[in-house]
Amino acid sequence: NKASLVEALQPHIGGLLIKLVDGDRMGSLPSDIKGSVLMFIPKLVNHLPCDPSKLQITLKAFSQLSVRSEHDALVLWNVAYRLLRVGKSNVEILPLDPVENNYGADTAIAPTFFAAADNAQLLLRILAKVHSFNSVTRKLVGCSTCKLVQDFNMQAPNIMTALLDDFGCVPSTLASLGEFGFPVSPDSTFWRFMIGMVKKSSASRTAFLTTLARCFGHRFRVERPHSAITIGGKDGASHIFAVAAFECLRNHAAFARIISYVLSQWVRQQNHQPGKFVCLAYMCVQMFYTTSNRRGTSLVTPDDEHLFEESSKDVSTVLNEIGTDTNSLLSVVSDNPQFYSLLCRMSESVNAAIGKDAPVLQTNIPDDDVFNPTDSAVSYTHLRAHETPEHLVCRLLLEKKKKKNEFHSSRYKEYTRISCRRNCRKQTKGVTTVD
Repeated sequence: NKASLVEALQPHIGGLLIKLVDGDRMGSLPSDIKGSVLMFIPKLVNHLPCDPSKLQITLKAFSQLSVRSEHDALVLWNVAYRLLRVGKSNVEILPLDPVENNYGADTAIAPTFFAAADNAQLLLRILAKVHSFNSVTRKLVGCSTCKLVQDFNMQAPNIMTALLDDFGCVPSTLASLGEFGFPVSPDSTFWRFMIGMVKKSSASRTAFLTTLARCFGHRFRVERPHSAITIGGKDGASHIFAVAAFECLRNHAAFARIISYVLSQWVRQQNHQPGKFVCLAYMCVQMFYTTSNRRGTSLVTPDDEHLFEESSKDVSTVLNEIGTDTNSLLSVVSDNPQFYSLLCRMSESVNAAIGKDAPVLQTNIPDDDVFNPTDSAVSYTHLRAHETPEHLVCRLLLEKKKKKNEFHSSRYKEYTRISCRRNCRKQTKGVTTVD
């Protein structure tokens, strides 16, 4: 009886985990013994039924272990990678926001579902910790990321952001991608798979563009967001996946044609949030430079030349529309200096791409303020903690004004509703019935 066996083993496994964590914390546990214990868990999960909540206790213990050597790193990587791929119902990678942990379901309805999803996020965090250990383990980034995306294609946004965001922005060169073992050739197994899925599935196209948009959005989570926008050319640094994706798009005309068309449709959708609009606009700028630079070269066939030309035409049309939208949005965000500067820089970048003269806009951007890939991400709490007394006063006044406007708006709606009722009653009383 496997279930009875699991229940009987559970106390022994719990005691073993406590000794494992305590020994690792004191540094007295040999690396080979730690590896033996770690490798035992995937075998237990594969052969015996296990409750996801009990597996979660084990994974939390694993996440507390220190990586002291390459042996420790490789064993942890092997365990996490195997459990993600063969964890059965105990591990479920889902299309979620790793920060908000929002699975789109009610915990009371599906507690097991949530425990399995939490297990997947724990394993992804373990993989990310291993990848950051040294230059040798960074070579595993491309292997694990690409293979997981091939196995769980619809969850690509979650996998890419969980495993790659910690590395920030890297130089847009083939050498930097080689450091992480990330493939760039359209003939590689990973990109052949991605191109095939994008061609035949609208859900895969959505997953790919969502992943790319999240990677572009990551670059703006710095202290000076406007410095993340390059004017008049290709990005010098970007997210790992963005660098690899645009390198592949530059060498595959049919892939570039599909992505440019879908991207242009996305941008034309209504009611974009300002942050999402900026992210999509900058994607269009970089897409324009990627497709335009391939036209007219000796390495491009006539068919590819036509496809690249169509891609450039799609994106340039959208960029003309974006220029108008950006200028209209500037008046709305004028009370937010950082975002106003970001939009001004975006307007300059868009106009430089399509060859328009940019309007003269009042900004507070220093001339030497350029994007540095090593800029660390800052949180909202950090920005609040460093705000000056003048910023504090301005923010409080704006919040007070916003609440006052909301109050007056609600009072005006109530007054309008009451006035309409009174007018209707008066008109009703003044009407005489005619036989």
